[in-house]
Amino acid sequence: MYKYSLLAGQATGNNLSGKIEFAMKCGINDIELQDNFLNLEIAAPALVNQYRNLLITTGARLLVYEAGSELNQKKAIEVFFAQAMQLSIKMVKIHPEQLTEDALAYIAKTAAVYGVDIVIENKADELARSSDLEAVLNKYDSFGLIVNPQEYAVLRRHPFFNEFYKSKLKSKVRIIRVADAYFADGSPAMPGKGDAEIKELTSMMLSRSYDGYFSIIVKATDDLDSVTKSIEMFRNLLIEM
Repeated sequence: MYKYSLLAGQATGNNLSGKIEFAMKCGINDIELQDNFLNLEIAAPALVNQYRNLLITTGARLLVYEAGSELNQKKAIEVFFAQAMQLSIKMVKIHPEQLTEDALAYIAKTAAVYGVDIVIENKADELARSSDLEAVLNKYDSFGLIVNPQEYAVLRRHPFFNEFYKSKLKSKVRIIRVADAYFADGSPAMPGKGDAEIKELTSMMLSRSYDGYFSIIVKATDDLDSVTKSIEMFRNLLIEM
């Protein structure tokens, strides 16, 4: 009924096989990789083929792959997206402030050719407000959005009332992070227990026929039990809606 992805942090292992295994123990097949984990712009084709075979064998999918400043060069962009297509990566997350205007334009063009979606994400120190996100999306209309409620709570901003209730960004949302936090000190909270308005934000998006993903973040201090507990608490919030 609802689609989930797992943002596979360091606690999920140091290789793709370990991350897939962790995600599947949580009942999730769609994985998000951080920090150019596979070095796609320089990875040997044979290694990429091994990754592809692993994904086929396990039934896992790479939903989001986070890239960085390596995409400032045309050749790197071309190799990166060719490799991404081989792995059937659905979305590539970029950091616009790390990239030149020429690189952004070429990324948008190349991603379209390979059928890969580009997404950006709000962070407390990067694209921190809805107005910042709109500035990028007004230039690159094809880009989508990952909403991280925790990052708004860190700034003591209400994701629902302050940032999205009147925002024009709702149609751009592809992923909502299941990430809560307390206003008092910005520390993480279990879903629905903090001040990040996860329930309100989710309810608003579902009322608009939201068909995107709910992303479960695995933090460095997490283990399988804490992640599955977080998933259970979020599902209980859905039941209450």
